Amino acid sequence: LWSLTAASVGAVVLSLSRGGWLSLLVMVCLFFLFFSKGRVRLSRALTALGGLLLVLSVVVWMTVPAVRQRILVHPDEIFTFHGRTEIWQHYISAVRESPVAGWGYGDRIIWAKGPAVLDKDMEAEVPEQFRIGTHNTVLFVLYHQGIIGLAAYLVFVASGCSALAKALRNSAADGGLYVFSLFTVLVGALFVHSVIESVPFAVPCIIFGLLSGRQQWKNLECRSACLP
Repeated sequence: LWSLTAASVGAVVLSLSRGGWLSLLVMVCLFFLFFSKGRVRLSRALTALGGLLLVLSVVVWMTVPAVRQRILVHPDEIFTFHGRTEIWQHYISAVRESPVAGWGYGDRIIWAKGPAVLDKDMEAEVPEQFRIGTHNTVLFVLYHQGIIGLAAYLVFVASGCSALAKALRNSAADGGLYVFSLFTVLVGALFVHSVIESVPFAVPCIIFGLLSGRQQWKNLECRSACLP
């Protein structure tokens, strides 16, 4: 498990995705607070976490030039989220023209003065920043599926979050690491990362599917215990 965790963290760092780095940092902080609760004083836990992150940052900075280059950006890139604000404005104008039903589903459907399927012939004509999607999950759903699709998506996520919150309260007695892990992934991968990236619909489906499997297992245990 620790080997898999280390490999996953390394993959996120070397992916050079700053959104991925931010999500990973949030998840590490949540896990650290979870494991330190009742065992280590909060101030010491935060100090240790800060020291660990500082050491890791220095090591990566010194040994991986690509990471160093990725961090050293111009000030205008920071304030525009590396050009994402321009992309958002571009797709918001598209949403305004078809707000109810959107323009159809598919990663290759882009906006170039109208909906268009991106292929090799069009790649030279469409600016590069508009070939890579909306970079925002809510905007992605709005563009492709409109208000109807966004309403369904939000209902699905809200229902799953409600079930997850209930499971967190009920699992506190037995440690709740499994449910807390799902909560951490939901916060980091969906809520944080979805602001600057289009997170696939499979992500919340997997999280809530794992939660549903645990709940079904608990229900079977309960029924088995009640049988004579």
